[in-house]
Amino acid sequence: MSKADIIKKAATTEEKLMLSHMYDLYVKSDRINQPAFSDFLTPFECRRVEECFYGESLVSFFGGYDDAERKIAVFGQFDPDYHTYPLVKLRIHSKNKEVSGHRDYLGSILSLGIDRSRIGDIVIFDTYAIVFCMEDMADYIIYNLKKVNNNNVIIEPYYEELVFDDNKRFKEEDFTVSSLRLDCVVSAFTKKSRTMASEFIREKRVFLNYAIGENPSQKISSGDVISVRGIGKGKIYTDNTLTKKGRIHIKIKYYI
Repeated sequence: MSKADIIKKAATTEEKLMLSHMYDLYVKSDRINQPAFSDFLTPFECRRVEECFYGESLVSFFGGYDDAERKIAVFGQFDPDYHTYPLVKLRIHSKNKEVSGHRDYLGSILSLGIDRSRIGDIVIFDTYAIVFCMEDMADYIIYNLKKVNNNNVIIEPYYEELVFDDNKRFKEEDFTVSSLRLDCVVSAFTKKSRTMASEFIREKRVFLNYAIGENPSQKISSGDVISVRGIGKGKIYTDNTLTKKGRIHIKIKYYI
């Protein structure tokens, strides 16, 4: 397997650069006989790396907790008895225990001049937020991030396991759709007409499993993630059971 074999699978220049870097990490891990780690990848990038390196190298992904969205790629054999992942958790909280929105935390961190790839998921709890970042960014964030949304904040390493309450992370709603086509499901997801859903797709505002959903007739499977820019994100679940009128039951778990 050569670098040319990998990057020829890229659909865009940006993806070509990303896959080229992944190949360099693959070669590095083989040369030093140790794991080599990427920065945080988007879910779409993780899928592309997995597809392009499938069957050719040992690659795994880790984002700090189960179901993390942004993850680092790990090339080579990772043994938890000898290796550690180069990422840490930071807890951000204010004296008044007020929490801000995801965009507020992310925007404040990126305003420090930190590249988005150096920051993983941001998980918001009742009185604080947990930020995953590359290990070498932790001290810089701790000593330089002073405010989030005009609130003075305190930042410190966080060593406990994250415990989630899905009732606070998701809001579930049940729908029926005439088809599992993308436009039909987006119509239910947004509670808009099918015509409006098709317009969202044409405007490239719809993402299916973190890639732009461009085909209105594309079929949706249980477990797929849909997001509509400006509206929200959620997971689609269905067991394909039908109503008496032949419509398909689906459940949408909206991210809160």
